[in-house]
Amino acid sequence: MLIIAAFSLTFVGCGKSDPTPEVQALGDISPETAPVTEQEKKKKKSYSLIQGNFAAAEESLDNGDYEKAAQVLLKMQMSGALKNSKDSWKYSSLMSEVQSVLASAAADGDKKAQRTIEMLRQSRGPR
Repeated sequence: MLIIAAFSLTFVGCGKSDPTPEVQALGDISPETAPVTEQEKKKKKSYSLIQGNFAAAEESLDNGDYEKAAQVLLKMQMSGALKNSKDSWKYSSLMSEVQSVLASAAADGDKKAQRTIEMLRQSRGPR
């Protein structure tokens, strides 16, 4: 019996528990952020202008003002604002849609569509 009691006490212990560790505050753990540079501000402003131009072109398409949509897209291309592949893809997609609608309208005899197609042709320069 004594052996069993000694054996039990070895695994169970005396009943004393470890003291609860104190929790200390970490202080301010927010990530450190570097101040925004002028170049980053310009980049953000440029991005918002590009997105605003895409929105204006899409709205013009939705309202049937294909001439304005074409003008907005041409200005974007000529300004050199399309800096990444995502913007270039969106530009190409919108321009293709404008050209498709213009071709249909011009085939139906729409003079405004024909003038807009001519404007797009002239914007490409001599070939």
